[in-house]
Amino acid sequence: MALATLTINDALKLLISQIERDGYIYRPWQIAAYITAIRTRPFVILAGVSGTGKSRLPALVARLTGMPAPQRVAVRPDWNDSSEVLGYTDLQRRFRPGMVLQQMKTAASDPCRFHTCLIDEMNLARVEYYFAELLSSIEDCVPDAHGGFRSTPVLMQQVPDEDAHWQQQFLPPNLSLVGTVNVDESTHTFSRKVLDRAFTIELSHVDFSESSTPTAQTEQSSPWTVDMLMSKCRRVADVPGSDTEFPGILGQTNDLLTRINRLLVYSQMQVGYRIRDEVSIFTWNGREVLSSFRTRAGTAVDPLDLAVMMKVLPRLTGSSGALRQVLAGLIELALTGQDGSLHSDPTEAVTAWEQNGRPGSVEGAALPMTHARLCQMWQRLEHEGYTSFWH
Repeated sequence: MALATLTINDALKLLISQIERDGYIYRPWQIAAYITAIRTRPFVILAGVSGTGKSRLPALVARLTGMPAPQRVAVRPDWNDSSEVLGYTDLQRRFRPGMVLQQMKTAASDPCRFHTCLIDEMNLARVEYYFAELLSSIEDCVPDAHGGFRSTPVLMQQVPDEDAHWQQQFLPPNLSLVGTVNVDESTHTFSRKVLDRAFTIELSHVDFSESSTPTAQTEQSSPWTVDMLMSKCRRVADVPGSDTEFPGILGQTNDLLTRINRLLVYSQMQVGYRIRDEVSIFTWNGREVLSSFRTRAGTAVDPLDLAVMMKVLPRLTGSSGALRQVLAGLIELALTGQDGSLHSDPTEAVTAWEQNGRPGSVEGAALPMTHARLCQMWQRLEHEGYTSFWH
C-alpha cells in the first residue's frame, strides 16, 4: 500500500512493525510517545541509562520514514554559553555559526522533509546555560507559510553586517530538537525552565528475556510527508473550534490538573497554562494514534496518564516534608482517581506495588504509569531521604 493512502495511525503501526523487524526492542508506546511528542512540541528529551537506544530511536525513525539522518551535536562539560550551539564572532570579526543554528538553516531550506537535531548527552553541561536563547524562542512561535509553527529569530547577539542574515534565522516547523540524557550521579539536573519546555520520555527499562530477531534484509523506508510530523497546534487556542473531540479532552485535562495542583501548591510546584496546553494537545494527538499506545503484550497505555507522568513528575525533586506530603496525596490520586489528601498514608499502596515486582504500570490504578513512578519516588525518599523523577 502506498504511504500516501495511509493515515498517521496506519503509518505509525507500520513504523513500529518495521523497527521490530529490524531487531530493535522498544515498547510500542515509547515509539508512539516519541512521534506524538514531536507532533506537539519541537523539544523532546530521551532519558535513561546508557545503552538503551536513546540515540538509536531518532535515527531509526528518520531512516524508516524517509527523512534525513539526525545531525548529532555532542555536548561537552565545559559549555557555559551558546557559542557552540548558536555561534560567536571571532577575533577577525567574522561570525562563526553554531551547529544547531546551521541545522536550522538546513531544515528551513528543505521544507518538504522533516529534520532532527540530536543533542547528545545534553546534561553533561547545564542546559539552561548553553540553550537559554533556544528555550526562550521555542515559546515565541508564529504560524509558518509552509504549515506548522516557527519560532522568532533565535540569535540575540549582534553580528557583523556581512553576516546579518544569521540574525533572521528561526527554528523552522520541520525541525525537532531531541536531547539524550544519561541518568547518573555525574551529570547535571534539569531546571524547571528546561522541563517545562520539553517532553521527557524514559527509555530505562531493560528486560533480557525480551527478544526481537531481525529479518535477513534491512527494512526499507516508507516515506512520510512532512506534515505528518509537524505540529498542528501549539496552544489550546490553536485547536479548530470545529473539532468535536478536543473539548472533552481539555475538560478531562483541566479537571485532573486542577486536582493535582491542589496538592502541588503546598510545595510551590504547581503547573501553569503551558503545561495544561501541552498535556491536552499531546493527549489529543495521541488519540489519533491510540492503537499504538500499548505495551509489547498489548496492554493499552493512556496518553493522558503518560503526559502527566512526563510533564508533572519531573518537577518533583527534594527531601522536604512538604514534598513528602505532596507525594502521598498524588499516590492516592493516581491510584483511586479521587482527590488525594496531604495526610494520606501511601504505605499500603507502595507495599503492594513492591510485592508485585515494582512494575512500571499498576493495573487497576486510575493513572497506572503515574502511580507506579510515584511509588518508586516515594520508596527512594524513604530509603535515601531524597527523591526525584530521575533514577
